Amino acid sequence: MQDSVQTLFNQAGQNLVLIAALAVITVILLVLVVWQMPPVQAYLKKRCVLRKIEKSGYDVQHHIVIPDGLGGDIYIEHLVLSERGFIIYEVMNYKGVIFAADTIDIWTQVVGKRSYKFHNPLPELESKIMAVRALLPTGMPVEGYLLVADNVQFPKGRPDKLIFLSRLDETAVAKGARLENTQMLENWQKIRSVARQVDPDKYH
Repeated sequence: MQDSVQTLFNQAGQNLVLIAALAVITVILLVLVVWQMPPVQAYLKKRCVLRKIEKSGYDVQHHIVIPDGLGGDIYIEHLVLSERGFIIYEVMNYKGVIFAADTIDIWTQVVGKRSYKFHNPLPELESKIMAVRALLPTGMPVEGYLLVADNVQFPKGRPDKLIFLSRLDETAVAKGARLENTQMLENWQKIRSVARQVDPDKYH
């Protein structure tokens, strides 16, 4: 009788271990499935890009509008305070092959056997650079770049203001580092005082 009870207990313990193992495997599989879902991958990619941008300078303002100098406002996706000045970053969510040039009005993206046309974004980027400059003293450095994934190809050449995301790693600032240029810091606060954070979905 005692042996039978002991056997039942052993079997019950083995069943519990099996159930626990199956539960763990099920959870892992669910995580893997969710991880591969396009919305999750898109979110993770976006977070990775944001981290790179934030690490590239001492401070950053995301999704802001500032005066455009013509009585209106202009949207800026990311404005970074860096060692070399104020840098605008606009993310181009493109893949595949892009045919682009500074002086071409219409650019072309090729993905597989399909092609898509879109307007040259460089003039708009230049307008944003000019809007930031208008808020700053003469000579204060302002730059602007379009960020693209490292696997995007440019068979006919890549405009200078299009840079790969990995380029941001070259300018990464050590955590906790502080900018000592008081004039830049004062003007950064000036931009903060006039900038207004907005919903980026309204500007895409």
